[in-house]
Amino acid sequence: MADGRAARGARTREAIVDATIALIREQGAAAVTHRAVAARAGTSLAATTYHFATLDDLLVVAFELLTDRTVAEVERFRDLVLAGDVGLIEAALDFVEQLDAEQGFGADGMLELAYGAMRNERLRKPTRRLVDHLSAPFADLIGTDSARILVRALNGVLLYHRAVAPGRLDHELRSDVTTLFDTFGLTGAVRQRLEED
Repeated sequence: MADGRAARGARTREAIVDATIALIREQGAAAVTHRAVAARAGTSLAATTYHFATLDDLLVVAFELLTDRTVAEVERFRDLVLAGDVGLIEAALDFVEQLDAEQGFGADGMLELAYGAMRNERLRKPTRRLVDHLSAPFADLIGTDSARILVRALNGVLLYHRAVAPGRLDHELRSDVTTLFDTFGLTGAVRQRLEED
């Protein structure tokens, strides 16, 4: 009996976190309320507040899970690029346009986390963790410090493009990403790695 209750509790908690992720992806972190999450998860408000007493608790858990999923997706793209299966810029733009919440939260989620961290100190640690983890797949190519700065700069480029042309890729974004990767030496490092293999 206790095992069944624990399993139901774990499923409810997972549904709550998944509902939070969906709300963040669709409407932004500002849309996350206990009531909105409960409605989206198909659970009671009491269950939502039982598992996550504060919205901060819920947002931290959701962003940490999204970070793990996003890093896994970046690593997958990196492996495809280094295997020569996809070009570097195409992989980056695919990541930017990614909308599958099961795989991560892509560019919009990274921006939501950064916005949240400006106002919520508890989200600053997940924000630093995200940058560190997103830069790790490129550290062996261009160095740890350059990889971290590249990820931060890419966030700025994405913020600009999401603000002026939300929901669509354009030539200017492709050009900006290409210039950024060239400037940090990532394009050349990938080319060299492919030639060595």
